[in-house]
Amino acid sequence: MKIIIIISVILTIVVGGCLHTAPDTEINGTKKITWYAAMLDDEWELYKPIVDEFTKETGIEVEVKLYGGEWDELSEKLKSEVESGNGTADVVTIDDFAVTKNKDYVYDLTAQAEAWNEWEALYDAKKRSCVFNERFFFIPWRADCLTMYVNTEKLMEHGLNPPETMDELSETAKTIHEKEGAGRVGMKAKKYEGLTCEIAIFINAYGGNYMNFNSESNVKAFESLQELSNYLHPKSRTWDEESIPDAISGEEIYINFNWPYQVAILEKNGMSEKIKAFPTPKGPVGRGTTTGGGFLAVSKESQNKDAAWEFIKFIASKRGQGMQLQTTGWLPIRDDAWDYLKEVDPAKYTNLMPYRETLRYGLTRPPVPEYPELTKLWQDAFWEIVWEEKPVNDTLNKYQSIWESKENG
Repeated sequence: MKIIIIISVILTIVVGGCLHTAPDTEINGTKKITWYAAMLDDEWELYKPIVDEFTKETGIEVEVKLYGGEWDELSEKLKSEVESGNGTADVVTIDDFAVTKNKDYVYDLTAQAEAWNEWEALYDAKKRSCVFNERFFFIPWRADCLTMYVNTEKLMEHGLNPPETMDELSETAKTIHEKEGAGRVGMKAKKYEGLTCEIAIFINAYGGNYMNFNSESNVKAFESLQELSNYLHPKSRTWDEESIPDAISGEEIYINFNWPYQVAILEKNGMSEKIKAFPTPKGPVGRGTTTGGGFLAVSKESQNKDAAWEFIKFIASKRGQGMQLQTTGWLPIRDDAWDYLKEVDPAKYTNLMPYRETLRYGLTRPPVPEYPELTKLWQDAFWEIVWEEKPVNDTLNKYQSIWESKENG
């Protein structure tokens, strides 16, 4: 159920950078904006202090309508408001997969982004999905990514250290398999979006991308995956975000890749001293991960575009992102936010620090209309190569042909 929360304020502000729109809505002498936010109730309780701080500083009241995890419903609401010419939303959160279909319903922020002196501070992997035909429509909101978790005690029993490179990952997996007779590396490798995210760890480390299945870099990445498959836990075929934390907590596996939420699960399960986060292994061109987290935008029907832009700037600032990282654990869209966390919460910084290194190597899932088909092709290719042991080159050539036919069709 959507919940409406109104944050009261007593301050006022003169907002600069006019967007040449109707005057901002005022209630009891204070400006007010409405934010459609893809957040759960408990997430909002953690996030509310950030919005309160914005209100305290600016005098802009924020009414928040929570959509939980219903990103699609939020997008449909935005579309309906813009097409009807009767909108309530000022700021909206947009899923990574939905930027293409929503760019016609949000305000062109090119002038504001170009005048904003902090754009270059944002991670490149998040910025790529904000711009279409050299026009800015979105600003990153948060930046989830995958990193590696290792049961350091179990590896020490075999005289092993956490793998630093892709070659070391395979060697580590092989050594443990030989000594224990079981695969102790796990992947979220059933056919769903999480598998596409795990693939990015490998193809990005080898210099590949999602748009060219049979590139030389992608071939090398899948050769590495095919080698690793000999030592993967067989339940990897069934694991996803919900199940794999229990597998590593229960020591069915000693190594996996996952999002930041796994830190809290390990703490709850009493395994945080044994199982630590590390940056993903390096390949020939660096590390690899994928990014998620969503974006912020201003609705085309907003009557409060100036105030909406001020809110987005605050959330995307070093301080806003630092507070977001501190209160929610959501990864920031800029590297300097980590310095904020290090100053105010050194212990939390230490726990999350591996994500800081990994985030620098994010691979954006391409914002193309055909993405739902593209991601399924990658999942099918993985299964054929990794589980069915089909030839890497031939399989990737086949899927490249399928993808080109869909692109051109």
